[in-house]
Amino acid sequence: MDYQKKILGIIFIIAGALLIVFLTFISAVLFAIPVAPFTSSYFDVPGLFKLISLAGSVMMFLLLALPSLIIGIGLARKKQWANDLILPLGCFYLLFFPLGTAIGIYGLVVFFSNRESQAASKAEIHTTPTVR
Repeated sequence: MDYQKKILGIIFIIAGALLIVFLTFISAVLFAIPVAPFTSSYFDVPGLFKLISLAGSVMMFLLLALPSLIIGIGLARKKQWANDLILPLGCFYLLFFPLGTAIGIYGLVVFFSNRESQAASKAEIHTTPTVR
């Protein structure tokens, strides 16, 4: 079971790093496009589009890339707190078809198999007869 968590941690680290590179590239491309010929004096549509896209990039960074890196490092280092955070991050990854969906499904499989093995070990401990 530990090897699955370590593999999932590495996948989360790689996905988070690739997402940071992608968001940086998209932000750089959007801000490299000149908007001067398209602006009007009343309403700056391209400027507003750039602002919304930058806000979206920052939100994606804060909601997916940064937690993915942190949880991935925690899983790779076998930290207990990272096990409980697999579920929300895996559910969030399900929204990004097709690669994110695969990562999310694998994360959910690892999370629930971890829960089943913990429940089985607790049941085994409580049902072991004691000899007096």
